[in-house]
Amino acid sequence: ILSQDAILEFKEQKPAYSAAYGFSSNQINIISKSGTNQLHGTVFEFGRNDKIDATNFFATSKPELRQNQFGFVLGGPMVIPKVYNGRDKTFWLANYEGWRIVRGSISQGIVPTPAELNGNFSGLNLPAFGTTACNSALLLNQPCMPIDPTTGAAFSGNQIPSGSFSTLANQSLAMNFFPAANCDPAVCAGNNYRANVPLPTRFDQQTYKLDQDLGRLGKVSFRWTGSSYTTSTLGTITPSIGNNNFIEEEQSIGASWTRTFGAHAVNSFRVGRLEAKADQCGTAITQSEVEAFKFTGVFQNLSDCARSAPGPIALANFASVGGPVNDTTISYVPTWEFADDFSWVHGNHTFYMGFDIRRWVQTRNLAADFLGGTIGYRNDLVLNNGGNGVDNCPTPYCGTGNAIADYLLGYYQSIQIFQPGPFSQPGISGNQNTYIFRYYAPYFEDSWKARSNLTLNFGLRWGFRSIPYEKSNKFFWLDGQNPNGGLCYADKALGTNGVAPPGNGIYRYCGRRNPKPSSLVPFAPRFGFAWRPFHGNKTVVRVRGHLSVRGS
Repeated sequence: ILSQDAILEFKEQKPAYSAAYGFSSNQINIISKSGTNQLHGTVFEFGRNDKIDATNFFATSKPELRQNQFGFVLGGPMVIPKVYNGRDKTFWLANYEGWRIVRGSISQGIVPTPAELNGNFSGLNLPAFGTTACNSALLLNQPCMPIDPTTGAAFSGNQIPSGSFSTLANQSLAMNFFPAANCDPAVCAGNNYRANVPLPTRFDQQTYKLDQDLGRLGKVSFRWTGSSYTTSTLGTITPSIGNNNFIEEEQSIGASWTRTFGAHAVNSFRVGRLEAKADQCGTAITQSEVEAFKFTGVFQNLSDCARSAPGPIALANFASVGGPVNDTTISYVPTWEFADDFSWVHGNHTFYMGFDIRRWVQTRNLAADFLGGTIGYRNDLVLNNGGNGVDNCPTPYCGTGNAIADYLLGYYQSIQIFQPGPFSQPGISGNQNTYIFRYYAPYFEDSWKARSNLTLNFGLRWGFRSIPYEKSNKFFWLDGQNPNGGLCYADKALGTNGVAPPGNGIYRYCGRRNPKPSSLVPFAPRFGFAWRPFHGNKTVVRVRGHLSVRGS
């Protein structure tokens, strides 16, 4: 969307629109400003600040708010002294708009004490493992005094030796995953940690436009708009590295050529290119910190966007720490559009005809949490595995009866992580998918002024939209011919490389790249009328109607 000060006019097209429009049910057409023979400009600034805001009735303090929106628009004729005078012929326009917003957000939760994170549980009044009180606590996922999983006995002095800490615990503690308690639970609604975290938003957009009058050859126009947008949201309570960061970059390029043919015909041709990138990223940690965690078998050479800290690390009854969940989402959608509109007035008929052609590619990668993933620890893990020898557990108990102690020793209850698989591409982390789309829409319409107070509109639009396919043939879809249920796949090689051999009963190659052919009959007939009965010289009533029938 253009900056407000760069917009000349906009018009919303609702479902009852002419055959010249389509693609979506509702759309907004925007015309950007152009320069004129006079130099004109505007400078603007809009500001907000929490210093002049009221305090929320239920809050003890005001979250930080700094909001500034500013910019300018300037346009005029292209004049180069003693070289070129573009008055009445060449015009330019430049526009810039920026946002600088800081919104404070409350980060709060319950964090372990420094003693617990150092393995010292001696100061806690926890029930001893094996007692009735401990058994009742574990059934509620509440902690007990931890035991040594290798022996089942309590640690000497209820202190876990630091030499037994896991690599994950050592490295995450060294990186200060757990902030220190700073709030009385009686004041902070049961939490012992609270921080007012400023979350910045930055937006910059600029537009440049050039218009040229070619005389009898018509007028041409060129516009370039670029924008960048970054903002952050809270992911975990770990300062800095626990945030999700949204990064968007767009470029829009448009060119048009409008020419008249005599006094009754006008043609307008347009071409446009839109590049839209919208990524969600964690906060990058260094490669040396990645190597210190000693995770193997995961994606190598992670980009800054994907190289965030392990996490979230979720300890039962405590706030999550570490990197944010779903830290990485990659989206890139380049789009081309070619359109032409021709109008011709002939007697009491005005004919409109033209086409709209679009091609876009949607590249998305929704894989995330490459380093360590989401890791969960529970107090009752010992009940699930204790003494049973299940899951190839190397110790008699496979848990301590205390989530913090499990974390320190490396006895996790669950872990979710993306790892390389059959569809992984060399040099690309996760599972990138690229979908190809096409759209073709020729149209024709006749606006017939049957009488001075009656106009009839007849139109027809063919809006062909292709069923997309995935560039590397990663599509799977339901197999309607398998009575027992199953899936069709698009990659024929899966039948010969051992992934889905013939006769497996579930997967088969169905001879296509996508689920079905694209419909060839997406016709949209249009009919409308406007009638103004007259009484003397005054209009009494005006009636409008529209009929749109979509065939398939």
